[in-house]
Amino acid sequence: MEYWAAAAVTLCSAGLGLVFSAGRVRAGQGNERLNALYLLARSAALVLLALIPLAVYSRPLLGAVTAAMLAAQLIDGGIGLYSKSRPKTAGPLFMALLHAVCLWRLAPL
Repeated sequence: MEYWAAAAVTLCSAGLGLVFSAGRVRAGQGNERLNALYLLARSAALVLLALIPLAVYSRPLLGAVTAAMLAAQLIDGGIGLYSKSRPKTAGPLFMALLHAVCLWRLAPL
């Protein structure tokens, strides 16, 4: 059960990043849009990585992808702190907490 919950959290987290970056591409102009396209490419790669553990049952692989998403969410939370935005801080840090719990539950006893 822990495996599938972790896979779902990881995929949802990656998917949220993809949706957010796609929105920035649509809204952006000039260099802002170009930067958003780079973000979209990285977000799409994370979604593809998050899909692999759904097709291939591998706890180490899922752990690695979940750890990558944990790092991404922690960095996003730091950016939220820097921008002094509560939603842009709380959302990513909450997701980071979920990833940390998933990693803890995936760890062998």
